[in-house]
Amino acid sequence: MGTIVYSNIVELLLEEGDKTKEEICQEAIKRFEFPEENLSGNIGFDLLVKEKTGYVFKNKEEKYHLLSLYNDSIIGRTKFLEILGDVPENYLKERPHIKKLKQALEERML
Repeated sequence: MGTIVYSNIVELLLEEGDKTKEEICQEAIKRFEFPEENLSGNIGFDLLVKEKTGYVFKNKEEKYHLLSLYNDSIIGRTKFLEILGDVPENYLKERPHIKKLKQALEERML
């Protein structure tokens, strides 16, 4: 479920405003308690894919700007929340960072 998680955290945080990769990583750690291990690489990969496919733009200050959401794809928000709605309760208990992300995404969709 890795790629889908990082894609959604990136989109959520960029919806709130332009950010550098480092700012996205720090906010993911601070606000959602994402584990730091491999976070930078996964966020960087997702940003690269989004940049190459026209979903984000990186400006001269190295900040990413969200141009469009991936919502119509398999890694879109609606699909992600559907998947999380079907996981066993202990899955989210063992991954509080994903539970917090899920709650934030649900609030955003209201």
